[in-house]
Amino acid sequence: MLKIILRKIVATAIKACNKLLQLLNSDSKRNENLEKWFAIKGDETLRLDYPELSTNDLVLDLGGYKGQWASDIFSKYQPTVYIFEPYIPFYENIQQRFIKNDKIKVFPFGLGNQSSILSISYSDDGTSFFRAGSTEQKAEIKNIKDFFEENNISEVALMKINIEGGEYDLLEYMIANNLHVKIKTFRFSFIISMLINQKFV
Repeated sequence: MLKIILRKIVATAIKACNKLLQLLNSDSKRNENLEKWFAIKGDETLRLDYPELSTNDLVLDLGGYKGQWASDIFSKYQPTVYIFEPYIPFYENIQQRFIKNDKIKVFPFGLGNQSSILSISYSDDGTSFFRAGSTEQKAEIKNIKDFFEENNISEVALMKINIEGGEYDLLEYMIANNLHVKIKTFRFSFIISMLINQKFV
């Protein structure tokens, strides 16, 4: 039943995104919308607009990359932030970036529906387990349910997920195991990135 519900949600999102893609089909329309976004400084305002977030909250950043989103969220609200980055060179850079900040903890693994060791391919901000890149290395994924239990996580104020194609499996697993009720707000980046690049599978 949960799988059916999730598929319906995803199908609805795909239809909505396809309609939006049609609206953005021309370069002029796409440029017009991007100009509006930049005019209101969307990256600095709307992308970080979580008025209920406070210093006592926990934020999870799945897919830390360079740590900029986590840095921006911390600067604005000062919550505790857990960053998950399975690509070790990215992890090491993020770890060094926040080495003096006790409220930001960086983990050298990703969270998923099962614990495993996978090959990850480097492609800058598109580094992924699901497509080829210039180099490959082994990376660790930990079961999200186990991680929540081991770290006594009962509530997450904000969970940002940008894991380059692993979002669906993770969400399906979270719903099946009733983990989604622990998350007050989800933030997804994968749809926006696909829209900007004019591709949706």
